[in-house]
Amino acid sequence: MRMAFAFVLLALRPVIAEDAAKTWTLKFEWQPVVGMKIHETTEDKFSTSMKISAGGEVVSERESEKTTSFDFVSEITAVSGEDRTGVKWTFKKARVLEDGEETIYGFEGKTVIGKRDKAKKWTQEYADGAPISEDDLSALEGACGTAPKEDDAPSVEDMFSPKKPVKVGETWSPDVKDVAKSFGEGAEIDEKESKGTCTLKSVETRNGANIGTIVIDFNIGMLFPDPIKLEKSIPLLMKGEFRACIDGTLPDETTKLDAEAIGTRKGTITEDGQVLQIELEMDMKVNLMTTKKSIK
Repeated sequence: MRMAFAFVLLALRPVIAEDAAKTWTLKFEWQPVVGMKIHETTEDKFSTSMKISAGGEVVSERESEKTTSFDFVSEITAVSGEDRTGVKWTFKKARVLEDGEETIYGFEGKTVIGKRDKAKKWTQEYADGAPISEDDLSALEGACGTAPKEDDAPSVEDMFSPKKPVKVGETWSPDVKDVAKSFGEGAEIDEKESKGTCTLKSVETRNGANIGTIVIDFNIGMLFPDPIKLEKSIPLLMKGEFRACIDGTLPDETTKLDAEAIGTRKGTITEDGQVLQIELEMDMKVNLMTTKKSIK
């Protein structure tokens, strides 16, 4: 009995890659297949406090807290080449808590059908054919990853993959410009004050798939778009772990990321042709947790 129990434990334990000299080519992009189902969750917490002063007086001040939560199952219904062109999303949870007030999106508890055309543009509607309201569409696109993207928008591989195979414990430096692009339109950084590293912490084999854990550590020099110009960037510190299938066979991944930008900087703001000397104080924190797990 004792030997049988030990055998069961051994069978359930993930197989850890023991060869320290082995190198790994990290491939995060996976091939979608019709009928594939994926359970996805997101918990995104964001808080910010910003104050702008000029001549010793506060001219602008704001605070905000926002938590966005999604829990849903996506089922691929159509594929063209390496891309999904049809998906059915069934939402268990879709809501946002902003400054103490909770909003439940209209698609919580409902099924949404999405199709992508040859121009790579998505259209989405409820399973009964009813349209998605404009108030809900932006949040839906963010949850499903169907929002329009720029042609040069970086993929996960662009941001975090090394340019060559790496060993467990090896560190590389991604292009911070690709990371900055993921912040969204209008985001600006000071490239000279920005740096970051990724480290392949471990690799293990589960059910025939290689699962890698990558440690993320970035210091991004954050600037503001016009009309604000700072004399020096504010450091945005980003730390976390990205755990995902690294051989392209599964969509499974877990991302845990904590970021904060705290600092006071002098600068200028231009309004109606006039340049005003300012002091900007900022305290921003982000805590992000996302999961994707294939359903058999």
